[in-house]
Amino acid sequence: MSPNVPEEASVLLENIENPSALADFLAANLNLDTAEKQKLLEELDATKRLEKISVALANQLEVLELSRKIQGRVKESIDKSQREYFLQEELKAIQSELGKGDLRTEELKQIAKNIKKAKMPEKVEQEAMRELDRLNKIPPASPEYSVIRTYLDWVCELPWSIQT
Repeated sequence: MSPNVPEEASVLLENIENPSALADFLAANLNLDTAEKQKLLEELDATKRLEKISVALANQLEVLELSRKIQGRVKESIDKSQREYFLQEELKAIQSELGKGDLRTEELKQIAKNIKKAKMPEKVEQEAMRELDRLNKIPPASPEYSVIRTYLDWVCELPWSIQT
């Protein structure tokens, strides 16, 4: 049944005894497009109509279950992200109270110093700074964070100013 059908409809549904009337009621209240409803209502045999309605109900039930699963995953993902954000903010507050400051900011400043100190070509340095900016925007728990961090460390360790 359509989510828009009032609960009183279930009472009415329980009191319908005529198969043809039951098929008509269900067809009218199913969440189908007009063409599909028309096909159902054009079927004169009540048994065949009820079989088609049964298939339509099974399809709608499958769609609703899939939708519920997707909504559950999305909610779980959002809850996890919110929890991570809250814990990161809490960690920042604790570090601030302890006088340690933001360790991540210090880490990013050190990487910027390493980039400047590496004496790499200008285009490479610009790319490294762009990656550092991306790193600043990504949560440390993200797998991408560690990939970018490793890349920047590797780029800074290359012997840019040494020629052989």
